Amino acid sequence: MDKKFRSYFCFFILILISILNAQTTIPDSVETLINEGKYLKSVSLLESHIKSDKKNYPFYYTLGKINQTLYLHAEASKSFLTLLKYEPDNIKCHLALGNSYMALKRFSLAKEHFNFVLETDSSNIAAKLNLAKIYESENDFISASEIYRQLLQISSMEDIALFKLGQCAFNLEKYEIARKYLEEVCKNNPENLQAHILLGRIYYNIKDYKHAKKIFKFELTKYPERLDLNLFYAAIIFNLKEYKEAIPYYTKVINAGKGTFKEYQKLGMCYYYIDRPKYADLMLMKSFDKDSTKGLTTYFLGLTNMELSRFDKAEEFLSKTIVQSTPSYFSEIYIRLAMTMESQQRYDESFDYYQAALILDPNAPEIKYYIAVLHDKYFDDDNLTIQYYEDFITDENEGDEKMVGYAEYRIQEIKERLFLTKNESR
Repeated sequence: MDKKFRSYFCFFILILISILNAQTTIPDSVETLINEGKYLKSVSLLESHIKSDKKNYPFYYTLGKINQTLYLHAEASKSFLTLLKYEPDNIKCHLALGNSYMALKRFSLAKEHFNFVLETDSSNIAAKLNLAKIYESENDFISASEIYRQLLQISSMEDIALFKLGQCAFNLEKYEIARKYLEEVCKNNPENLQAHILLGRIYYNIKDYKHAKKIFKFELTKYPERLDLNLFYAAIIFNLKEYKEAIPYYTKVINAGKGTFKEYQKLGMCYYYIDRPKYADLMLMKSFDKDSTKGLTTYFLGLTNMELSRFDKAEEFLSKTIVQSTPSYFSEIYIRLAMTMESQQRYDESFDYYQAALILDPNAPEIKYYIAVLHDKYFDDDNLTIQYYEDFITDENEGDEKMVGYAEYRIQEIKERLFLTKNESR
């Protein structure tokens, strides 16, 4: 036991003894053992005093508090329960027993004792705080919030209550309410790091990335080595599409040995977006090695391999993505596969992939455009090509004017060619 903890513990025990002396005198020998840090011996001596005289039952409280401080909560709870047989209305004992039940994760029993305390003393802060903590551990953030609102009326508890109300609202995904609480905490206490971090996370969740960036950037000037701050900041500026700026922050987390598949994945994506496909491929492969089931990783591996003209690999990873991804990904993946097949002059397969994309996303007119252009370039059926272009124009409402213009131009050109060919054959 280190000196700091021992001095704190001794101070705690002395306070405890002074309280109990008002009821029953603690033997000098027990006080001596406590002062010398011989806590187990003091427990044995107290137990022997209790056995020798039943009138010493108040010693059970001291016995329980010593065991509680030694983290022997099962033993402590036994002592408190015994004392409650003699003194069923002992508020301190109910509070202490509730604390031990909390430590033992016997929350329903702990709540009974804290509620008993509050029925007798509705202003008991310790009971309210512990009861709120239990509600939070049970994900009952509404009940916890009700208690913190009561504590908000106590000036000394205002900042704690505001922070906890913000935390509960955050967990309930009521981000605007949480933001108001946390902004007030940060205004009252600009040095409250946890409040600033939570406020930054709230801004991130409501997609106010600029305010989130400002908070985390400032905190990083004070705590540049905190990996959680580096990681949050990287995620924020990634969402702001500041990919080059995000790279050193993801790298820092990875170099510290904390890189999961996600950090390697994001770093690879950053390199892809700044047109450094070799680095992108390297990082994405590290992500893939850590977790090969992530569709986003295999999708970007498919893209980087397309950039590197490694079309077999691109096909392999894009095909994996189809298996791994959610349906919302499928259409785009099939389009990329179609482009990969076209680059390898595998036009029939390219056409099939475009058709598969169209089935999944029939309201995407650009897919019909890609099909028409592919058919125009590599297939001989002019009438069918015209039909594909016309299908695209019919479905196109507010699409790319250049695409529409090109489609109209090709329809006219093919029709003219067919007309001339027909006349020549006569």
